[in-house]
Amino acid sequence: MQQVGAFSGLFRSARAASPHSDDAGFLPDYDWPNERARPRRVSVAFRVTSIAIAGLVGIGLFWILTQGGEQTRTMSSVSAELDRVVGWSGFGIDQVTLKGHRFTPDGDVFDALGLDKARSVLSFDFAAARRAVEELSWVERASITRVYPDQMIVEITERVPYALWQHGKDLLIVDREGRVLSAAERHTAPSGLVQIAGEGAAKEASALMALLSAHADLSGALQQAERVAGRRWRLHLVDGNQIELPATGEATALVDLKAWPDFAAVLAAGHSVIDVRTSGRIAVRTLVKEAGTDVEPRSIRELIMRAG
Repeated sequence: MQQVGAFSGLFRSARAASPHSDDAGFLPDYDWPNERARPRRVSVAFRVTSIAIAGLVGIGLFWILTQGGEQTRTMSSVSAELDRVVGWSGFGIDQVTLKGHRFTPDGDVFDALGLDKARSVLSFDFAAARRAVEELSWVERASITRVYPDQMIVEITERVPYALWQHGKDLLIVDREGRVLSAAERHTAPSGLVQIAGEGAAKEASALMALLSAHADLSGALQQAERVAGRRWRLHLVDGNQIELPATGEATALVDLKAWPDFAAVLAAGHSVIDVRTSGRIAVRTLVKEAGTDVEPRSIRELIMRAG
């Protein structure tokens, strides 16, 4: 900064001692240029350069538009030609990096990007590509970043798998909102997912699990939650136990069931069907397979006796 200041001071001193000042005698004779002529010459040079560049651009565009003056080109063909030229100049899309995805196949992302339709950053529609990627079932949101001159980074945030839904013959992975993410095989599906079945189960599963969170013994013993007729839940527990919940008032029914003194004994007996669909009443039956034969439902008294 000091050198710049010194240079500026020297320049001011020289200016002060120009032939147009009173101190011209302190410097040797020098043929000082006309101070107004230099800016004019710079302006003329700039104009000449601009005209030359514009002319070259015009000639290039004329050549592209008319194929060397032979014929008129359509805008679509011109756009393709310009896109190719931009790609040749180093602004093509030559490298794409995908980040953040685990379940979304790479091929699905590349297909959504539509890279086969755009050769450079000139023709690539980044906003449309992002929307297309976000339409993929596993993708919750995506961002696309340009890294000049020829790179692109796609960062993906995926939806969280929540439940494994048995829907007819299909086994599907769904998120907390019930959105189907993909088909699955039971032996390859992510572990720790809630097991659900029945029509409408995917949309209602998170509400059921929120209800069961107040009953850790039941949620811990849950093997599958089955949606019956799209209206109510049947809980399949370990040891073959089932709980038939009502269509409404499930929370009250579970509180009443847990307050029943014989509830633990019935669960210990195993293969018990506990029906709490009627308010203020608990009905119990058992379906036990003995020697390959279904035994008729037994009374609650026998169940308690068998539980010891």
